[in-house]
Amino acid sequence: MSLRVEDLDAYGCSICEVEFERRPFTFMDHVVSRHPNMKTCPYRRCQQDFPTATQMAQHVLLDHHGYL
Repeated sequence: MSLRVEDLDAYGCSICEVEFERRPFTFMDHVVSRHPNMKTCPYRRCQQDFPTATQMAQHVLLDHHGYL
């Protein structure tokens, strides 16, 4: 049996190679403090633009990881 990425309860920063397991606020803080100008979704098929890095991080959690 192989483990798929969507089976993991983790998301991370591919730039810094850091994982955040079910810690959404730590993830958002990381994005805002380390990548404050990252306002475009890093997912290749998405690339949506947002007014702030916080909104982009929220989008990643909600729309790509299903975190509510």
